[in-house]
Amino acid sequence: MDDLVDKFVTKGIRYGRGGRCMENNGFFGTALRSLGYDVRNCAGRVSRCWSPNAETREKLGQTYDNWNHMLNLVRIEEQWWVVDVGMGSMGPAIIYPLGDGYEGVAVAPRKIRLQKRVIPEHASRNEDEAPRLWCYDQCLVPGEGPKSQWIPTYCFTETEFLPQDYEMMSYYTSTNPTSFFTYSVMCSKFVLDEAQENIIGHTTLFNNGISSVIGGKKEASTELNTEEERIQKLKEVFGVELTDEEKSSIDPSRKLS
Repeated sequence: MDDLVDKFVTKGIRYGRGGRCMENNGFFGTALRSLGYDVRNCAGRVSRCWSPNAETREKLGQTYDNWNHMLNLVRIEEQWWVVDVGMGSMGPAIIYPLGDGYEGVAVAPRKIRLQKRVIPEHASRNEDEAPRLWCYDQCLVPGEGPKSQWIPTYCFTETEFLPQDYEMMSYYTSTNPTSFFTYSVMCSKFVLDEAQENIIGHTTLFNNGISSVIGGKKEASTELNTEEERIQKLKEVFGVELTDEEKSSIDPSRKLS
């Protein structure tokens, strides 16, 4: 946790920093616990229909990854609430009650829902006996058309995961060559309205492009051609400034030409 304080607070004030789900939710969960809230750290499996690999989306889109996501459950009085600040633009952007059948609006018009159901990969032949997980889905553009369907995003369990569990999960997601985080460059932020009160969309840098979705509509994207340009956009658009040491540490195989 000292490393996260150094990253988010000490260095974050000057250089601007975010993190992966286990960093953001781990840090935020600790802060809430320090304020006296009852917090349970839980793990999730991200749906493969969001994979950056087209073949994976096509062939395995109805399945889920290994335990590769972290979120928090927070109890207020007798009600547990889902608090996830580590899923980027796919995240709920609101807190919502842990309840089967919940539906709500996240960043309008995008809707979210929570269902407790059996996921396709569970092996039990009798569905009534198969374990059920909490499944978080989203509908990007409610109404008619292909984008109006509910899309699985991740599933999770109420079982409490411990720091040593996340140590293993974090090691895998940050070192395994099949992990999204080892071969992709991504930075995302939510966009507020003029009054700075409500979230109206998001802006995301992914590899060599920057795109924005505002009010459910995708705006023109920007292509990045050089590593210097990408570093500059990280600072200008996202407020993330890399130190000279960090710039020199960028993997040559991941740099833009």
